[in-house]
Amino acid sequence: MKQILGTAVIASALSVGAIDAANANNIETTTSEKQTVCNTDTIVKNARNRTFGLIEGWETGKNRLTYCRQGQLMMSAPTATGKPHGDGGVYTPEGTFPVGRLEKNKVSGSYKNSQGRPAAMPNAVQVVRGIYAHAGRVFDGKGNVLKFPSHGCIRLTHADSAKLFNFVQADKKTGTQVEMIIKGTDPRK
Repeated sequence: MKQILGTAVIASALSVGAIDAANANNIETTTSEKQTVCNTDTIVKNARNRTFGLIEGWETGKNRLTYCRQGQLMMSAPTATGKPHGDGGVYTPEGTFPVGRLEKNKVSGSYKNSQGRPAAMPNAVQVVRGIYAHAGRVFDGKGNVLKFPSHGCIRLTHADSAKLFNFVQADKKTGTQVEMIIKGTDPRK
């Protein structure tokens, strides 16, 4: 991973960690537990001096995005993603990607909704090519996080996607380079 001081980083670490362990047991993590993620170098080097989001629990479908700015917790929210790499064309990619476009009212050019119309992707933050972090269905009817419901995108609730969109937009307006870092369990990486 690159070390870039003053860089905003949305890090999607797709490995089991402290927050995932708590989520797997339906235990809400405390602010201090999430704050520890914001100012340790375990996942993102130089974490205290960077702005990043962290998704843990990806392979279990119990994802949580924690967005940190310069060591401070900004938000924490459940997410739903595509499958691990190698599961056909519906996986969430791994790697480090500079965040691209921000589109408040994006409509998919590739996927349709249940009515056969182009799928809405509100508050879209481009990760790479056709992969975005955006608003979408995150939970099933019982309140459980959906396991691998997307075609690779990172889904957040509408309210949480709006928060993420606004944080990334503010960082980009100040000229801060924003990256998406996605780490997973692919043994080839």
